[in-house]
Amino acid sequence: MKEVALIIGFLLALPVRADVAETGRAIAAALNKRDIDAILRTMDVEAVTRHVIKDMGLSAADRQSVHKVFPNALRTNVTIGMRSIESSKGSARFLRGGMRGSRPYALVRYDLGDNGIDYVEYYLNPSDKVEDWYVHSMAAPFSSTARLGLATVLKTDSMLYGMFGTGFTTQSDAKPFTDLRTQLQAQEFAAAYRTLERFPEEFRKTRQWAVMRVTYGARTDEAAQRSALTYLAQNFGKDPELQFMLIDHYFFEGQHDRALTALSALERAIGGEDG
Repeated sequence: MKEVALIIGFLLALPVRADVAETGRAIAAALNKRDIDAILRTMDVEAVTRHVIKDMGLSAADRQSVHKVFPNALRTNVTIGMRSIESSKGSARFLRGGMRGSRPYALVRYDLGDNGIDYVEYYLNPSDKVEDWYVHSMAAPFSSTARLGLATVLKTDSMLYGMFGTGFTTQSDAKPFTDLRTQLQAQEFAAAYRTLERFPEEFRKTRQWAVMRVTYGARTDEAAQRSALTYLAQNFGKDPELQFMLIDHYFFEGQHDRALTALSALERAIGGEDG
């Protein structure tokens, strides 16, 4: 066991190869220039697609549909993110490289003005292209959240609907999802926040739904943000991945010790301090 620990320690201490830093800087530069095509050039779209549909048990028809629509869906996602940065007069900065398990990643900090900060780990494949990424404020990898978007563009009887643990079979089930996508594209966050209340009951019991409420509530007003944070804390507050999101809740509630503990946990999660 000592030998294993020494090997792990040695691997963690190895410097991240220069190509990871180069990719991280390229991502930050593209974000700061609001250059959607430059962002997409850092990605292996085929690899991202494979991560999205991995282990989903899709039919051949569904897989073919995903491969056809995903490049446009990915561009839409990048465009929405870019508009969010622009609307907050935000900026991005490459912080450091690291390893998550066996995968190298480039950590990019998003400074979003009044909307706070975020951290994104961009996971790279052997070609130093992005194949997935983890958004700390959403406590989820892109590959998992992308499935929600895909469910709104494929047929309502697609197996994709089964991924959410619900039996979506009607157009009325699908309409809130399509409305949400339209509202996010238009940066109408207050409307998006309200639309979440129309999601199917089973989905409204999930962590993903609670996290989405916090994300859109924070872009609506303080009352919506605090309500969403309170719900998240009451129902999923023990989840270690959500402590970054709950820092604001602890501050609002005057629980400063817990806020500091959450900040320390964030530093561990992103591999070091960030002033």
